[in-house]
Amino acid sequence: MASAVWTGSLSLGLVVVPVRLYPAIRKKAVRFHELDRSGRRVRHVRVAEPAPATQTYGPALETEWVPRFQAPLRSESFAEEPQAPSALAYEEIRKGYEVSPGEYVSMSREEVAELAPERSRVIDVQQFVDVSAVDPIYLESRYYVVPDREWSAPFRVLRQALAAADRMALAWFTLR
Repeated sequence: MASAVWTGSLSLGLVVVPVRLYPAIRKKAVRFHELDRSGRRVRHVRVAEPAPATQTYGPALETEWVPRFQAPLRSESFAEEPQAPSALAYEEIRKGYEVSPGEYVSMSREEVAELAPERSRVIDVQQFVDVSAVDPIYLESRYYVVPDREWSAPFRVLRQALAAADRMALAWFTLR
């Protein structure tokens, strides 16, 4: 039996039903490893790109990240000899978003983690809409919502009412 990927509650105003979320689709992907001719696994090494003859550096690459709307990115251009790629330790690598060709805003892994929303404990139903009003292309992942045993009767009433009215619930929550 599949295990629940999330546990919490379904909130319908004053009615709150404890529920569990199960994946409705199991992804079946074949993943290959790269091997050399003798059958040994190939591992990739993280390397920094060699610097071109003229490189534009912003403060986000050399110092702490400063939000773009607080201080404009300063650029310095200078000629530099191309260097051979060098292996980098995992701790040396930062996340970067390219704002224009060759210009990045970088963040540490800790800063990226701080931006992540907290996991929800409640599926908060916002409104009910016609099933035909929602294009299936917006349904990226599909899950089964299953109530706890003691709460199956109110959940069944909600499910039957939605099916009879050909409606669906729009709700907000953060899975992970």
